[in-house]
Amino acid sequence: MHKTELVRALETAIEDAEKCASVIAQLDLNKMRTRTRQHDPKYRLTIHELTLFAAEIDGLACVLPEGSAVKEVLRQTSEFETRATELLNKDLDKTDQTYVRELEETSELGSRLCIVLPALPALQARLAQVRFLEEVRTYREDCSTLTRDVIQRLLNDADNVVPHHRVEMERSLLYKLKAQVEEWETRARAVLIDTSKHPQPDEEPQYTTLSELDALLADGEEIEAALPSYHALQTAVSHARDWLSKVEEMQSKELYPYMHSVESIVKKGQQIPLQLYEKHQLQQALHSARDWQRGAADMFLKQNWQYTLLEALSPRVEASGAEGTRRRARAGEASSLEAGLFLRHFSEDSTPTDIVQAFKHAEQQELHAIKELRARNLRKEVRAPVSAGVTFCTCQKRQYGVMTQCELCKDWFHASCIAASKEDREESPERIEVPFPNTEPKFLCSDCMRTKRPRLDRILALLVWLQKLPVRLAEGEALQCVTERAMAWQDSARALLASPLLASLPALPALSCSREKADKLNAELKKATGRAHDSHNAQNARSSASVEHAYSATPRSPGARVAPGLLQKLEDLMLEGDLLEVRLEEQASVWGAVLACRGAEGRRAARHDAGRRKRHQRAPRHHHQLKRTRTRHHHVQPTAKPTLKRGTATTTNYLNRKQGVSSGSGLMMRKHYMARQERRKRGLAATTRGKHPRQTRMAGARAAAGAGGAGSTARGAASRRSSSSSASSAEDDEDCAAHNCLRPTGKVDWVQCDGGCDQWFHMHCVGLSRAALRDDDDYVCGTCARGPRQ
Repeated sequence: MHKTELVRALETAIEDAEKCASVIAQLDLNKMRTRTRQHDPKYRLTIHELTLFAAEIDGLACVLPEGSAVKEVLRQTSEFETRATELLNKDLDKTDQTYVRELEETSELGSRLCIVLPALPALQARLAQVRFLEEVRTYREDCSTLTRDVIQRLLNDADNVVPHHRVEMERSLLYKLKAQVEEWETRARAVLIDTSKHPQPDEEPQYTTLSELDALLADGEEIEAALPSYHALQTAVSHARDWLSKVEEMQSKELYPYMHSVESIVKKGQQIPLQLYEKHQLQQALHSARDWQRGAADMFLKQNWQYTLLEALSPRVEASGAEGTRRRARAGEASSLEAGLFLRHFSEDSTPTDIVQAFKHAEQQELHAIKELRARNLRKEVRAPVSAGVTFCTCQKRQYGVMTQCELCKDWFHASCIAASKEDREESPERIEVPFPNTEPKFLCSDCMRTKRPRLDRILALLVWLQKLPVRLAEGEALQCVTERAMAWQDSARALLASPLLASLPALPALSCSREKADKLNAELKKATGRAHDSHNAQNARSSASVEHAYSATPRSPGARVAPGLLQKLEDLMLEGDLLEVRLEEQASVWGAVLACRGAEGRRAARHDAGRRKRHQRAPRHHHQLKRTRTRHHHVQPTAKPTLKRGTATTTNYLNRKQGVSSGSGLMMRKHYMARQERRKRGLAATTRGKHPRQTRMAGARAAAGAGGAGSTARGAASRRSSSSSASSAEDDEDCAAHNCLRPTGKVDWVQCDGGCDQWFHMHCVGLSRAALRDDDDYVCGTCARGPRQ
């Protein structure tokens, strides 16, 4: 019986032990959760249940091997509870890396236990809070990494953390920091511009200053976060400060900077991504300067011209004439900085005085060069036989057809080559009208007349505009020098025209410009140029403007003597006036005085020649016959043949006096006294027998003039000089005696041979002009010139 109770007790103990072992097996106490085994056990005990279970195992009648695991779990649970309580009781403001590490270890320990731990969720929440605070603290220590994206991520993490006053404080700071970053970036984007895009014309620019930019950078330094635009703005401000210092240095000088310096600094300023007022100011000044250049170019330069504005306004480096034009056409347009020594004076260190001195020196070089060119061209004989190496005109070919001589360079030009330039001059609004009837037109070739040559009063508007520009222009200073040169020449011209030396010249009308208008224009020009003439020139200008010219106010006699050297003075003055790229009324007046002086010189030479011949004659000489010329108007008739345009072979009086018989040309300009005497011996009747109808009429006119006595001498000479077109209407279509008649149209001048044949020729066909022929000159055709002289 007793044995049975013991067995039964043993069986009960074994049964209880097996139950405990089964529970232990079901609790999976021996298998800790790891990173790879995160599944929850089927049954989990609380701490109280685990304590009771451990006590039950201890109360078993037998020793259960699995009981040690229960005791170990109980020990770890007790340790976890103790450590968790300590960690949770710690303040978050005093956290450090050790605290974080302890939280992580304790939380990991509680996660491995298969026991329901009440402190584990709180511990895990505390760990998330501490991790959030530590991450924020790390970013705060290095603000360059705290970007807007990082701030937004931290704010998202803060939303997932258990609320705590320390966490809420950090979250509010993050929100504030985010707002500061966004506000600062907005302000930075407002001042930073995209340099690759051109601003719209209708956009109103918002300018900023360095002080505002420095304040913006200071605000950015106070923000404890990364600012994407801070570095770009800081670099831009640094470049802007250097750029503004250069601008200030440039503007602090006594003189304005040149346009190329402004262009360079504006180009550098365009690379700065800031809207600075100084940039806009310099750009506006540059635009105004370019507008001035375009206005000056439109006023001076011709279309499709090889000269730049600066080259056209500067004195000629070398007077190369037509050959130089052709070389330029082959070599291409030269740079304005390589055009000559004068152009190198336009630098920042040059003062207006230096430029004026350089301009004066260049003027002297130009005058010397043009005189050498004139001397070379005057040695070329246009009526001489064609020779190798002697070329004319811009085409650089031999002489042929109708040729015109340039009054400045003295080269000869083919009528076909200058036809286009003549039409351009006639259509130009700047064409000047000579204030008196000019019988000898003046021609300047395209290389001598490099610009449109506007009037001086039109240049005044450019000079006034130039004074308002805060930029120095090389073209503007050259224009000022050109204006001063023109005014100085104008003073010299007025002084010479008002001198008593011109009292012997035929009367010519005075200038059309009134005294008040001239004084006002000169005063405005001197004010606009910014540099007045010396007192001597100013006094000459005032005195010459207040009186009429001597050649227009003083009565003269046709036979008065011309002062020695006057013609040379006038021609030198005209040469300097033709070099001016400006139109002045005095130019036409001086040209008229030159023509009048040439005519007076020619009449004096003729009287001297006639007196010398008269002393060798025994019998008294009859009335001297004038050169027989006439003017007729030809009307173009419809014909199948192409008609030539009316041209004029212009030769200066100086050239006609210098040249004698030109071999091979068939022309002779000389005094043919013996031929005239022989015709008088034969008598008027013999000379009229068997002649051309034109010659018969002219002989009758001479007989009528002789019968009129001494009182009708002038009328007889005039009748022999010119024949009315109405009196010879039946002969209008007859050809002249020239072998190669050009058949000119319109107003045609005729000349009669004095060599014996008495035939009539078109002046145009034989290469003469009416102005080039004096009253006492004889014309001998080629046939009579080759025959025996009388």
